[in-house]
Amino acid sequence: MGRQESDIASVRSTPRIGQSPRRKTLGRWTESLAAAVALAALASPSPGATFGAPASDPADGMQSMKLRSALTRLDTPADIRRVRFILVPPHSEHWVELTEQTLDEQGCAYETTDAASITNLATQLREGGLMTRKATVERALERMVTFELRDGTSLRFAFSESFDSDAVLPGSSAHEPLTASRALGDGLLRWAARLGQSTKCSYFVDRPR
Repeated sequence: MGRQESDIASVRSTPRIGQSPRRKTLGRWTESLAAAVALAALASPSPGATFGAPASDPADGMQSMKLRSALTRLDTPADIRRVRFILVPPHSEHWVELTEQTLDEQGCAYETTDAASITNLATQLREGGLMTRKATVERALERMVTFELRDGTSLRFAFSESFDSDAVLPGSSAHEPLTASRALGDGLLRWAARLGQSTKCSYFVDRPR
C-alpha cells in the first residue's frame, strides 16, 4: 500500500470528535440494558396477580356475583315475609359442633314480621361491609340471620365467633366464605335487644353496646 492510500485508510479509521469507540460501546450497552429491563417488566406479574386462576374466582376484598345477588334481593324489604336471628353467647361451650342446623336447634331465636324491623335488619346487612373471601375460617358459628322471602325462598347469613384481634367478622352465605365489618356483629345484637323478646340469651343480648 502506498503512502497516500495509507493516509486515506488512517483518516477513515480515525473516530470523529465526540464519538470515541468507548462512548459508542457504552451507548449500545445502555440501550441493551434498557431493553432488558423493559422485557423483564412485561414478564413480571403485577403485585397480587395469580397465574392460572379463573377470572371469576372471588378475591378477598371483593363481592362475588352470588353475594351481590343476595344483597340485591334485600333492597326490597317488602319482599321479605319474616326474619329470624339465631345466636349463642360468644365462646360458650356446647355438646355438639355448631353448624347451621345445630345452631338453629340450640341457639336463641329472635324473629319478627314487623316491616320496620325487617327493613332495619336488611339495611344493616346491605351496609355491613360483606365481602367474599377465598379461604374458610374454621371457627364455631355464633350468629345466623335468615330472611324468608314471600316467593318461598330464603337468604341466610351465618357468622362465626370473633376475637379482639380480628379486623373483620368471619362468616358465610350459601356455602361461600365471607367477611363483614365487626360493627355488624354488635348491630345484630342491638337489633335483637330492641325486639324485647325474652330468651335464655337475654342476659347477653340486653347488655348496653
